Order: sequence, then structure tokens, then C-alpha cells
Amino acid sequence: KMTKVLNLRMVCDGINDEFVKKLHEILSEYPGECQLKVKLVDNVDNIVVEMPVRKGGIKVSNELLQKIDLLGGVDYYLNDRMTR
Repeated sequence: KMTKVLNLRMVCDGINDEFVKKLHEILSEYPGECQLKVKLVDNVDNIVVEMPVRKGGIKVSNELLQKIDLLGGVDYYLNDRMTR
């Protein structure tokens, strides 16, 4: 209930169409009021791009976070604090 923002951090090297599709499927299962932000990291050029998702929100739950963990390649942060 206290979570206002879910931040997802991903390295560009691990992102492909299949990864994006699976992540979208997971996130679409949990509509809600929490803001979602995506951070893409390019380790080669040392660039980080943060993109707030403006369409819809997310409901953060333990089940959602477990599915994100199983997907792999995604670090997540609740509000502005690192959780893992």
C-alpha cells in the first residue's frame, strides 16, 4: 500500500522482442495505481535512460515481483530504494 513507484532496471544487452513480450504479459496482469518507471542501461557507452510509463499503472504484489524475478534480467526498486 505504501509503494508509489515501481522502478524496473534492465541492461540493453538482454532485451529482445521475446523479453519485451514476456515482460508486457506479466505487467498487464497487474493493473493498478502505482506508477511504473523503466531504466535502460547501456554498459558499453555508460548511458542510463529513464522512461516513466504514462499509460496505466501497476499493482505491486509479491506475486508480481516473483514473476519479474523468474523472468530474469530485471532489477526492481520500490519507490526510490533498492530492494535487491
